[in-house]
Amino acid sequence: MISLLHRWRLSKATRILDADTPILLTLGNLYIFPELSGLGFAVTSVIMIIGFLNFAINPAILMGCLLGSLLWVALIHTHRNLLGLKVRAVPAIPVFAGDQAQIGLWIEEIGQRPRYDLYLKVHGVTSTPIDLAVGSGGLVSVAFPTSRRGLLQPGRLTLVSRHPLGLMRVWTHAKLARPILVYPRPEARALYPRTREWHSRHGEVGPGTHGDDFTGLTPWQPGDSPKSVHWKASVQQSSLVVKRFGGSVPEKNWLRWEDAGLSEREAVLSRLCRWVLDAETGHTPYGLEIPGVTIVPGHGHDHARRCLEALALFTGS
Repeated sequence: MISLLHRWRLSKATRILDADTPILLTLGNLYIFPELSGLGFAVTSVIMIIGFLNFAINPAILMGCLLGSLLWVALIHTHRNLLGLKVRAVPAIPVFAGDQAQIGLWIEEIGQRPRYDLYLKVHGVTSTPIDLAVGSGGLVSVAFPTSRRGLLQPGRLTLVSRHPLGLMRVWTHAKLARPILVYPRPEARALYPRTREWHSRHGEVGPGTHGDDFTGLTPWQPGDSPKSVHWKASVQQSSLVVKRFGGSVPEKNWLRWEDAGLSEREAVLSRLCRWVLDAETGHTPYGLEIPGVTIVPGHGHDHARRCLEALALFTGS
């Protein structure tokens, strides 16, 4: 029963954080409890008061009351250190599997008093503490490890403070409204299958009858297309000559599932991810074709993001 009650309270206390909708920390979503040092402080003050009361040692009784009042003042100021803050989620940047995902909260001070020693905890990982001046804002973030592609929900985030004396701990729980997108881990090195359009897009075809740049006339050879024959020059030279062109061809490059040459699904996605990155680095227009998804050829940041997102969220076989 106690465990169920505890889970219910955590679910009620956990707020959903979005980048566009901040939450305000109020009495209803803040919790405070003594640290071990605070409990020791309280026990010591009680023992001093009760113990020395029997002997009527007034200075010792006064010291016990002073320790108790100090603990009470610490409780009030620690609670006020989070009270009235505005908190919003920072949009997480997609990462590749195996890299560290940055999980962050943007905190705004609107209570007209400075705040100190604010930090974020996610599954035992703790951020660097920050301080906020009056009316300012700041970012607390932690690097969260990723192990596989897809949508990553880090779970409960905890914003904590122990200021000013470290005797009390005040905290609030929150959850990200949008999970973090994790791309497949790109293969270390994966050369694209050497098709004609791949060579030509990278300028590796050499002189031929394809491309846009005229490179000259050469004698006709078996296999040359009749359309490439320069008839006027052939008449003048009394022999067939053909026009040769170099450079790129208008054909687009396709990154296809079957061209990966692998049977294991995650290995194929890893290789396709590498191809997308290489094609984007080389400014090569490319399309992606995987089971259930076809993205027409293009290039640029948005195009690469669409391709990588399709690989990250792939659920087929």
